[in-house]
Amino acid sequence: MSTTPPPMNPYDSPENFRPGMSTGTKVLLGLGIGCGVLVLLCCGGMMVGGYFFGRTMQEAISEDPQQIAAVATGIVEIEIPEPLAPVFSMDFTIPFTNQKAMAMVVYAHKRDGSTPKGENPDSVLVMFQMSDSFGDRGALKAQFEAQMQQSGRKEWEEVKLDSEEIIEHEVNGSPAQFTFGKGKRNDGREVWQANGAFDGKGGPAMLFMQLDAEDFTEEQARGVIDSMR
Repeated sequence: MSTTPPPMNPYDSPENFRPGMSTGTKVLLGLGIGCGVLVLLCCGGMMVGGYFFGRTMQEAISEDPQQIAAVATGIVEIEIPEPLAPVFSMDFTIPFTNQKAMAMVVYAHKRDGSTPKGENPDSVLVMFQMSDSFGDRGALKAQFEAQMQQSGRKEWEEVKLDSEEIIEHEVNGSPAQFTFGKGKRNDGREVWQANGAFDGKGGPAMLFMQLDAEDFTEEQARGVIDSMR
């Protein structure tokens, strides 16, 4: 009797993606898959059935640190500050076409030292990159924010910043803007938050970051953006 798990359904609740993943990680993965479905539609409709889409998406996910680093480098040259640790990556190619559809990496940290993927982390850094077929980076940012709102979850909502500024920085040879500041999450903890869209190496991309202010200094948080090349 086969023990191969059934392929992932892209329309499933994020809780069904993979045993052992944290709620927050599943939400982020769900957001990425939501954007991935749109890429397929933008590329000429659903050329593959849910079975093949789910199987390919499942195979595209990795928890190997070296693979995660490689996917991150495929988006942008960036320095990830310690103690953020790699959690997972997704490198999805549309079945039968070999067309890169999306890439995604997640780094996280738990203040108690436990494995970030075990529970919702206290600090997180997420990057997405979509195919050029998706549209420009403005469309990607708008879709990401829409998926965040539709997820019905509060773990990764953007915090209201006490004061914010726009950091202008050149990424991959193109100008980009990132909203940066400090605010409080629902649990009362202060975080440094940054988000913004930019041109990745393979298409429009986006950075979303929340770093616990007790574990990371403002210099470290700003340094993430400054390191992007």
